[in-house]
Amino acid sequence: MFYSTKRIVAFFSALTLAQAVFAHDGPHDDIRKLGMTAPVSAATRTVTIAPQTRYINVNQGDIVKFEVDGKVFAWQFDTERPQGWLDLALFAPKGISTYGVQVFVGQNPLYQN
Repeated sequence: MFYSTKRIVAFFSALTLAQAVFAHDGPHDDIRKLGMTAPVSAATRTVTIAPQTRYINVNQGDIVKFEVDGKVFAWQFDTERPQGWLDLALFAPKGISTYGVQVFVGQNPLYQN
């Protein structure tokens, strides 16, 4: 009886752990969760990306204009929650080299309760 109880507890523990793992967002298959393109004129901040740029920091809700090799695009980081590190190439238009730059999306202090 005791051996069966241990197996049942182990089974439900593993099941609970599996649910927690799968509850995480995982890869960003849906780009809409990361924000949306924005008009360049709406940007409140400009970031110039150069080959030596490795990372940039933004907050939820920021509208950022990116300048890369003479090309310009803007993105609004309209996320449900802070996303951590993202590859700039996820939302850069095709044909723009992002040099492997990582974007850290942090919590906007205005969104806190």
